[in-house]
Amino acid sequence: MKKIAIMQPYFLPYIGYFQIVAAVDIFVFYDDVNFIKGGWINRNKIIINDKPHFITVPLQNASSNKLITDTLVKKNQRQFLSLEKKIEQRYKKAPYFSSVFPLILKVLRGDYKTISELSISSIKTIAGYLCITTEFVTSSERFSDTKDYYRGERLSKICHQLSAKTYINAVGGQHLYDKKEFAERGIQLQFLKSEIINDNDIHSGLINMSILHLLMYKSVSEVKELLGLYQLI
Repeated sequence: MKKIAIMQPYFLPYIGYFQIVAAVDIFVFYDDVNFIKGGWINRNKIIINDKPHFITVPLQNASSNKLITDTLVKKNQRQFLSLEKKIEQRYKKAPYFSSVFPLILKVLRGDYKTISELSISSIKTIAGYLCITTEFVTSSERFSDTKDYYRGERLSKICHQLSAKTYINAVGGQHLYDKKEFAERGIQLQFLKSEIINDNDIHSGLINMSILHLLMYKSVSEVKELLGLYQLI
C-alpha cells in the first residue's frame, strides 16, 4: 500500500520532519500555499552556548499573501556569509563537521530564486546524506489543478493522483484533519508521533532543533536509528 506525506518545505528542518520523509514512499513538497511569516520555511534553530539561536535565510518582501513558491530569496552575499560563518563557528569542533558542513555550503551557495527551491534543496541534500530513498515531488509542479480544493479535500485529491491509500501527517495535524473524512474519500489518515527522547544532551541534540545539530554530533547510522523511533497513530 503506497504511503505519502504532504508538507511545506522547511529550511534544515528538525528530525521529526525527516522521520516523516523516511516513513513514506512519496513525499510532496507543499509549496503552492501561503508563506507563513515567523514559521520554519526560511529559518530554524541551532544550539549556541547551550541556548537556541535562529539561523535565517534572508527574503525579499516576504508576505503571508504570497505563495511559498513565489517568495524570493534576497541574494545578499553579506547575510549569507554571516549565516555560513555562524554555523561554522558553532560546529567547527564537532566530530562530523568535515562531513556535514560542505553539504550546508552547497545548499547555501546554490543558485536559487525562491525560498521553496532553497528549502527543498536543504531537505533533499540531507535525505541523500542519510541514504533516504523516498521519492520527492512538488505540488506547484504536479498538482496545480487541485489548488481550488480546500485543505483536506485537496490533500485527498493529491493522494488519489499518486495512487496512494495512506496519508501520513505530523502528530500536530490531529486538530486539523479528521480520519473519518479521509476514510470517506478512500484514504487512511495516520499521524506520526516521534518517540525520540529529548534528554537535553548538547551532544545528542534537542529534537525540536534543526537536524543540523544532530548531524554534527552523530554518525549517519546513529541518526538513521533515530529516524525509526516513532509510532503511527
